[in-house]
Amino acid sequence: KVQSSIPQDDQKDDRRPEEIPQLPQIDINTSGWKTYRHEEYGFEIQYQPYYYATPSTYNSAWLGWKQPDLSLTLTEIEPGGGAKGAVYPNISINVFKKLTIADVLSFLRDRYSNVTQKQVSIGKHNILLLEWSQSAEITNQSLLIDDPEFVYIINADHFNSLLTQIILNEILLHLKLL
Repeated sequence: KVQSSIPQDDQKDDRRPEEIPQLPQIDINTSGWKTYRHEEYGFEIQYQPYYYATPSTYNSAWLGWKQPDLSLTLTEIEPGGGAKGAVYPNISINVFKKLTIADVLSFLRDRYSNVTQKQVSIGKHNILLLEWSQSAEITNQSLLIDDPEFVYIINADHFNSLLTQIILNEILLHLKLL
């Protein structure tokens, strides 16, 4: 269940979901899934076989602000091995050292309007769902996981689609912080 840590406005946009759907706490068959593990940045993630993972330490700055120490992008592949990216969303996990949730919130509130936050629980993780507006037409969302050493910021294409939320739930249920 979502527990809002900030009062919500009386006006709600019916086009956006009020919470990230929770998958039942059952075993998901992950026998064909791939695993990406990064000891230095303290996480292991299992992901669906229709993705390939591309880690990079040379990415552009997140929202033009700070460059992540590591960025892992999950991109859809075709059965023949070529990049397709048409059905499933691209997912990125940005890992930052020496950054706090308060830093991220401060940055967003200084630059964007209508920054809201909600606490959600997926598997063993308490996650902060951030939403902000760049304009009346564009709303962005990110999932943040705070760890004593790192902040993990997770973004996906088409964040508000049900398919994206289900895939993110499946992946986050199989995310381990080391």
